[in-house]
Amino acid sequence: MKVEAVAGLLRTAPLFADLDDALLTAVARYGDEARFAAGTVMARQDTFADRFFVVRSGEVALAEHDGEHGPIYVESLGPGDVVGWSWLIPPYRWHFDVRAVQPVHAIAIEAEALRVAMSDEHLGYALMRRFSRVLLERLQATRRRLLEAHEPAAH
Repeated sequence: MKVEAVAGLLRTAPLFADLDDALLTAVARYGDEARFAAGTVMARQDTFADRFFVVRSGEVALAEHDGEHGPIYVESLGPGDVVGWSWLIPPYRWHFDVRAVQPVHAIAIEAEALRVAMSDEHLGYALMRRFSRVLLERLQATRRRLLEAHEPAAH
């Protein structure tokens, strides 16, 4: 897929919507289309995080494995969402399993090359700022779910 086409698709995701054209093109250089059938494991917990995804259509579930109880579903993500931040933080290992709940069309971004490109201070800062927002939003969503789970039952 051509860089311009990838950039156009990335532009529709909230994470990249207001990113400068030159920086968006820099990210798009490392992207390509990816399609996954429902039920496909897109990434496995504790494996090398060599990419991240921007979901175009479909639904993705994040699940943690505790070894005893099977998967514990943490979050569902859909169109416009970014899947994966583990590629940013050493040792670059997926923290969750990522499974396509429905057929998924995504843009997959190759992480290692993008990390090298992020040595450009403008690109690096812009992406770290955006992914920090993703981390904060996911942390707050987890916090809300924990609070809801521990609310006393109404009588």
